[in-house]
Amino acid sequence: MSSIASRRTSVSVVVPTYNRAKSTIAAVESVLAQTYRPAEVIVVDDGSTDGSGQLLREFTERSSTREVPIVYTRQNNAGPSVARNFGAEMAGGEYIAFLDSDDCWLPEKLERQVRALDELEGCGACVTDAFCIDQSGSVASTFQLFHRKYPEQSGIDHDAVRSLAHAFCGFWISTLLVGADALRRIGGFDPELSFAEDRDLLFRLSLTTPIAYLDVPLARCDRRPSPPGVVCRPWEKAEVRLASLQRMYENWLDLSRTLSAEIRNIVLKGLRATHCDWCNWYLGQRQYGAARRHAAKALACDVTPKMIAKCGLTWIAPALAREMFGEIRPYLS
Repeated sequence: MSSIASRRTSVSVVVPTYNRAKSTIAAVESVLAQTYRPAEVIVVDDGSTDGSGQLLREFTERSSTREVPIVYTRQNNAGPSVARNFGAEMAGGEYIAFLDSDDCWLPEKLERQVRALDELEGCGACVTDAFCIDQSGSVASTFQLFHRKYPEQSGIDHDAVRSLAHAFCGFWISTLLVGADALRRIGGFDPELSFAEDRDLLFRLSLTTPIAYLDVPLARCDRRPSPPGVVCRPWEKAEVRLASLQRMYENWLDLSRTLSAEIRNIVLKGLRATHCDWCNWYLGQRQYGAARRHAAKALACDVTPKMIAKCGLTWIAPALAREMFGEIRPYLS
């Protein structure tokens, strides 16, 4: 273990879960295997209905030690953002790390992040690269997938605000280590978001503190589709993703005093793209009135020749517009 551990910077780990006993146990075991010992692990059961709760309670009681206390707590089903906030409120550590219940960490993840934040003064958070298992089952480096190129293995991402405003940029929540005070200053996760809540939190965080990076894969993030009949990931539904993105961009625009003109313009284009996707989705559902409303909202965000043509076609010939535009982008685009 690194000598930095002797200073005992305390880290609380929050693991939200819903109907995932087996993978949650694997996730917690990856925390217990860390070379830097966390102060506590808080497992927040978001109202599981498949018997996971009893299994997790027994596991946490059996595995908890004086060195690493494991707390199991349960809330009524309210989504991962609420579960993470609940866990963060309970946390007593100087730093908080989040680990989704279908992900796991490599052994040196916390040690290397604590060291990075110690060395890079002024940074309130640190993210790392990760191995991502995509929808086809392929494994790849997230930073490579999302074209993140850094000059050094560790440092400060001076372009984080712009990157996060543009799109999801490969910063998974399971790689985040954040100062508890910095997290609480921005109000934690938006409880109304069921998709992109990690991107939203990191964007708001990047407006208040520099973000450190480690260009090393230190987690494994599983983003394969849920098995048939499993509803652990509501964001696999297009309408859930679009509702969350719309709320996220609209909330960001309310931060106008802290946004530069460049970043505000990027956010407006993101909101326009979301209304365009809403239009496409409603066209696919043959709900032409709703499609027209979102086409008009997209045009109000940013007037372009292509948007003018699409808006006009949606009014004049919605069936033809449906044939041309009745699909939306996959969620990791």
